[in-house]
Amino acid sequence: MDFIDLHIHTNASDGTDSPARVVEKARELGLAAIAITDHDTIAGVEEAQARGRELGVEVVSGVELAVDYYGRELHLLGYFVPKNAPGLERLLAEAAEQRAERNGRIIALLRQAGYPISLEELQQSFPGQSLGRPHICTLLVRKGVIPSVQEGFKTLVGAGKPYYVPRKRFSLGTAAAALREAGAVSSLAHPYKYGCEGMQMNALMQNVRCCGVAHLEAFYSDYDKEQTQELRDTAREWGMDVTGGSDYHGENRGVQLGVGRGGLRVPDWVLEDMKSYRAEEL
Repeated sequence: MDFIDLHIHTNASDGTDSPARVVEKARELGLAAIAITDHDTIAGVEEAQARGRELGVEVVSGVELAVDYYGRELHLLGYFVPKNAPGLERLLAEAAEQRAERNGRIIALLRQAGYPISLEELQQSFPGQSLGRPHICTLLVRKGVIPSVQEGFKTLVGAGKPYYVPRKRFSLGTAAAALREAGAVSSLAHPYKYGCEGMQMNALMQNVRCCGVAHLEAFYSDYDKEQTQELRDTAREWGMDVTGGSDYHGENRGVQLGVGRGGLRVPDWVLEDMKSYRAEEL
């Protein structure tokens, strides 16, 4: 059995590896396939797929969208995202505008407090990337203001911290519809991260299914075998298939490509099932 990783971020959003380097690492690790799922952008996909063709690694085009669910932030993964999908392109463009507005507000608050950072400097430091709080913290680390990105979130820009600014988010239905109209397969990312249990989890699954999301990320870096099996059972109960990936960000977060925190193994049949669903349903 071959293994795969369908949840990967590059430096097109908040990862530290280039798309090509991610593919090279995947080849070194013997992964048969990967998916590039950067936040709100597919800018890194073309480079990754080109390198994948050279090295014999299948690269699935993907994206990760932050959506609103009754005040909670959920993450929706999209797979087999095409280059030209007007509805989804408009959604991603709007997300970029929302990110830029939020970044400007965060930086204005930091500057008022005396932190040496500007929006122009942020953009020049990370050209062409989908910018957010990790980039702001990285820039402050480079300046020697804070010791790490993690510390920046803990003390400055994380939820509830002095310079946190809430982000505008699309509704779950809007994002799911845009992915479906584009011919993409959608999956609810890391379902246990949202604090939903019991009846709340049932309500979440009902809403997700009503919006047309037909996959659940059951294989994930933070989940043990028991949790993975629970999510596979949940998916089966709701008539869903499963996806899986590490949520790799390069040097950030302590997660390794392909194996997560050491125990992750996503079997290749996961991708084959996704392809079958796409061929039959979309």
